[in-house]
Amino acid sequence: MALPARAASPSRLESENHLNQAAIAAAVGDWQASRAACDRALAADPANPRALLQRAVAANRLGAYEAAIKDATEALGLGYAQAAVFLARSEAESALGRPTEALRDAESALRMNPNSAAGYLLRGRIKEPLGTDPEPALEDFRRAAELDVRLQAAYEQALARHGRFPKARGRGIGLWGLIAAGALIVSGAAWFRRRQRPAPQSVAPGESLRARLDRQPGRRLSPQQSLETLQAICAGRVRLSEESVSSPAYISPEAERGEGGSASQAFSLAVCLYEMLTGTLPFAGPESSVDKSTGRFPLVSGLAPGVPAGIDALFARALHPDPARRFHNGDELCVAFRNLVRPPVD
Repeated sequence: MALPARAASPSRLESENHLNQAAIAAAVGDWQASRAACDRALAADPANPRALLQRAVAANRLGAYEAAIKDATEALGLGYAQAAVFLARSEAESALGRPTEALRDAESALRMNPNSAAGYLLRGRIKEPLGTDPEPALEDFRRAAELDVRLQAAYEQALARHGRFPKARGRGIGLWGLIAAGALIVSGAAWFRRRQRPAPQSVAPGESLRARLDRQPGRRLSPQQSLETLQAICAGRVRLSEESVSSPAYISPEAERGEGGSASQAFSLAVCLYEMLTGTLPFAGPESSVDKSTGRFPLVSGLAPGVPAGIDALFARALHPDPARRFHNGDELCVAFRNLVRPPVD
């Protein structure tokens, strides 16, 4: 149901500005900041249903489930009957042990958007403990993975819980293993365990990242091209040269000390993303190790035109010297960048 158009007033514009900040904070996983920005948005315009939705999403991430239900219900009361609102409320109801209400809202979301991968995933999780027949839940998990390859791992885990296993497929070894082994192909299977999909038309299968950058003006990619390439790297469709993955410029501070882990993988992938957007590396020159250890690098917004708002906050986290404060893995980085390029509020 579409909301009637509202004239842009100073308070509404202020509310939208705060909402943009909330979306940026959410994209980099700062849910406290996202919720606080939503509070400001609603103080400026209490009838902003998108702010209520965003605050409900943040409340769910923070475990404030009753607050999430309240905000989602209020958004629905304002006529904002969107699939995302029903999903936010369903998630909270499920967390509070209310399967009947949670299932009802998940099904409402799927009626509104039959191609919602999140809707099928949530409905599968709600159904799974309710009955002795696992098939309805497994079918929802399967459909979720079909719609969004990033959910393949959730489907496989559901199969394993019921003593079933997917057909064997090749597994990748992750970016850190490639750096250690000096390999040539980056596979995201250690991050995503995903089905292969055809590469976007702008990404040639098997092409190296260096070759892709070399044929671009200024050796830079647009945010959309960078997103497609980032996803293709993780799926093993774009190669990183041995020189690139073994260069100190791509290695995290702890990796330089002989340590590693998934946060180190995310760091190396973030360096690649930085290079795609700017045509340069964040850490180069004789002081690069010091710069890494202090988190000092040129802001992307100052080097690349047309980057989305929030990009500097994303890299402040992605290239943080403390691995505990970074994205935990390449999947999280990819999702955060996708959310900046394609904001998911609605």
